[in-house]
Amino acid sequence: MALFYALATYVQHNDEYPLFWMMIYAIPCLITILIAFDSRLTYVDLFHRMIYTALCLYMIFSIYLFIVAMHVIGSNQDKDGNQEYNILDYQEGKELFGVLIIQSWLLITIYFLNAKVPFDVLMTWTSKLIIIILSISPLALWAYHGCYGSPEKRDDHIKINLNSNQTIQP
Repeated sequence: MALFYALATYVQHNDEYPLFWMMIYAIPCLITILIAFDSRLTYVDLFHRMIYTALCLYMIFSIYLFIVAMHVIGSNQDKDGNQEYNILDYQEGKELFGVLIIQSWLLITIYFLNAKVPFDVLMTWTSKLIIIILSISPLALWAYHGCYGSPEKRDDHIKINLNSNQTIQP
C-alpha cells in the first residue's frame, strides 16, 4: 500500500490543488512506511492517537466529498434529461474513492494495532490473502483504468509523461 500511496502522491502534481492532494495521500504513505520499518511504533500511544485523528479527519472529508459528488452528479444532465450515475466518471467520485481506500487501510491498521494477541496468531492464510488482495487491488484498478478505460473519460492524473517534468494544465 505504501507503493500505491507514493504513486498517488506523485501523480497529484497534475491536480488543480496539488499540495492539498499530495498531503492527503502522503499521510497514509508515511504511516505505512513507519509501521513497516519500525514496528515498535505500534506500541506508542501518540502514534495510535495520530492514526485515530487521521481516520476521523478522513471520515469527515469523505462525507464532504460524497455531498459534493452527489451535487455534481445531480446537476449534470444530458440533452434528454437522463442522468449518468457512474460516480467514477467524475473527478469528485474518484477523489471520494481515493479517500475511502485510505480509510479502509487505516481501519485495517487500527485493527492490527489494537489486537491483544501476537501478530502471528492473527495472520492466518485467509487474513494474509485478504490483506494482499486489498493491497494489490488499488494498483490493479488504477492500471486497468489507465490502460483500458475510455480515453475521453481518463483524467490528467493517469496521463503521466515520464520523460518530462511538465505538468498538464487544467
